[in-house]
Amino acid sequence: MLIQPMIPMIASEGEFSLIYFAGRFSHAVLKIPQAGDFRVQEQFGGREIGVDVAAEALALADAALAAAPGELCYARVDMVRGNAGDLLLMELELIEPWLFLDHARDGGAAFVAAVAGTGS
Repeated sequence: MLIQPMIPMIASEGEFSLIYFAGRFSHAVLKIPQAGDFRVQEQFGGREIGVDVAAEALALADAALAAAPGELCYARVDMVRGNAGDLLLMELELIEPWLFLDHARDGGAAFVAAVAGTGS
């Protein structure tokens, strides 16, 4: 079970997911809930769009990844904007099966390389 506080910006702005392969940033999406809802998952009417991320988001993701033990093949760093406007870490997904590869600029080549152990 995972219990998280309700952050109002999830309903109005959405939740950011930054995807990393072999320790390198690949791409990011903004998961947006259906109007009047807070759930960002597709099965609840949510959708995702590819986005460019600010330095603040990359810094938070890098700090979260630095706290994880060992080298990671892949990771998804989920964050949301807090009430004060700062980004807050929601989840550090290290075994996440959904990596939004359809939004990766390289079509998923970095993911394939990370899994294959070639790292590029």
